[in-house]
Amino acid sequence: MKKSSRFSLSLLASAALAFSISSTTANASVLLSGWEGSTESGFGNLAMNGNDDGSSGAIVFDAFESLAFDSGVNFFGTSYDRFFINNNGNITFNGTVSSFTPRPFPISNQPMIAPFWGDVDTRCAECGDVFIGSPNENTLVVTWNDVGYYSQNSNPTNTFQLVLIDRRHRCGKFRR
Repeated sequence: MKKSSRFSLSLLASAALAFSISSTTANASVLLSGWEGSTESGFGNLAMNGNDDGSSGAIVFDAFESLAFDSGVNFFGTSYDRFFINNNGNITFNGTVSSFTPRPFPISNQPMIAPFWGDVDTRCAECGDVFIGSPNENTLVVTWNDVGYYSQNSNPTNTFQLVLIDRRHRCGKFRR
């Protein structure tokens, strides 16, 4: 059964969490993984094929029937019903970011959540992939697993996650 609710993000209220972990220096066991329905990666389903500076197509929140925030995201007062995963370590809401262009935040025409905004490259043979999954009804996870860097370099690789958690019940001021 689909729930009709809204996911709210506020960095001050800890409504969204982003983890960045380097697989060369940290224990990857702190990553969320291994939930029911995951591919053999343990991180969910493949979000996009190997690429340099590419993006997923639009991912609509209500496509995840088990999520409590299936009707969208309220990101700093603006509601979005879809998002895009960008290979370079971020998600955006108005469209894709097709190249690595280090510009200072905020990019006003492109709302973005970036756990690690770098020049990620997943084309090399030793490089991992980008996955999307949902370990429970309140959580959506995007994982950049063992990804390389431009141009097709894999030494070292990096693993990091973006974790969106529905916190509206713990953040009373965001209830609608």
